[in-house]
Amino acid sequence: MTPPVHDAVIFLPAEGAPGASAPFRTIAGLPLLERQLRSLGRHGVSTVHLAATPAAHAALRERIRIWQARPGLPRVELHAGPVLAEAPTPGPAILLDGSVLHHPDLLPRAVAAEGHFAYVDREGRPCGLGIGRLDAVRGIECLQTLPRVALPGGCFAVAVEGEAEARKAEDLLYRSCVKATDGWFSRTIDRRVSLAITRRIIRLPLHPHVVTVFTLLVGVASGWCAARGDYFGLAIGGVLFLAASILDGVDGEIARAKLLQSKTGEWLDTVCDDLTNVVFILGLALGMSGRPFGTFWLILGVVSLAVFAVTLAVMYRRLAGSGGQGTLLEFQEAVRRPGYRPGRVKAGLVALQPLIKRDFYGHAFMLCSVLDLPEVVLAGWTTGAVLTLAFVTSERNTLLPRRRAAGSEGG
Repeated sequence: MTPPVHDAVIFLPAEGAPGASAPFRTIAGLPLLERQLRSLGRHGVSTVHLAATPAAHAALRERIRIWQARPGLPRVELHAGPVLAEAPTPGPAILLDGSVLHHPDLLPRAVAAEGHFAYVDREGRPCGLGIGRLDAVRGIECLQTLPRVALPGGCFAVAVEGEAEARKAEDLLYRSCVKATDGWFSRTIDRRVSLAITRRIIRLPLHPHVVTVFTLLVGVASGWCAARGDYFGLAIGGVLFLAASILDGVDGEIARAKLLQSKTGEWLDTVCDDLTNVVFILGLALGMSGRPFGTFWLILGVVSLAVFAVTLAVMYRRLAGSGGQGTLLEFQEAVRRPGYRPGRVKAGLVALQPLIKRDFYGHAFMLCSVLDLPEVVLAGWTTGAVLTLAFVTSERNTLLPRRRAAGSEGG
């Protein structure tokens, strides 16, 4: 079993060396050094040893004092580098080059791995991240003497030596925000738009929660427009519903880019997404009440929302009981796991999953609204709600088993 890693060493480049300005260079809303410190804190590191030349200590202390105003920073000890003059307490330690930006998934992979090692790229060059013995660390050269491990596929490590490298690192960091569960429309259209918005507002002092609430207001506006019952209101409502779907990616991108992820934020995002769906469908059903067979469509809309509410109750309860994240994407990720084996009928429902992803029905609902086809929207929504309830109810224990009580033994 891998022992917990509570210490880390960050080697800062000396003044005049390549990448000397990298630790304080802002990338996606955070200085690189602050990003490294916060990332280490999020993964269980309690003490970080900064190896830097004495001349840089005053500036470092001031920066760290400012960064500590926001919770989540580990304790920082300054050392007169580029080597650690005194060997700290023995034990494993994360070793980082302070001028290198790494893929967000690389650090947790390193912490979970066995033994001591250093990542290298395809050419065998050190990637500025490794695990070694804290009492054996003297300088950054130790990353070249540790056993080598190839950089995992899909991960990156960029030495930020200048403006061009900083732009490349930032581009790669934003691309890492794309989720494995993103549908075709999200990867092809929505993410491009949401990331363009994120790039422009990332430096503003906006918390992701603010963006989440703003997105909900756009969703409420879509339902209000759809409830008007005329073509103009329906078309605008459909466009706003798609806009809310696209904006839904911005809060998560900011949270991941600025290391502001939290379970509270995940639950807030999930609830606001579902409220947007409810408000739009309710507005659509109310708007259709003045059309031919209006009473039928209104009743169908209310029934579909009741089915949706039951589905959410089942899913929310399983999420809370499983101890997982506060996002319904947990169900999509569970379906993708290699060990999941549904029956033939359920496999067919899994194959239809892309059609109930928000990126697909966001575009579909917008198109149908612009074409004045609210009946198609409501019929499609109702069908999806019923199929989702049937699938989730039958598979709730398989997809997200309940978290074991403390002290219980495994079978």
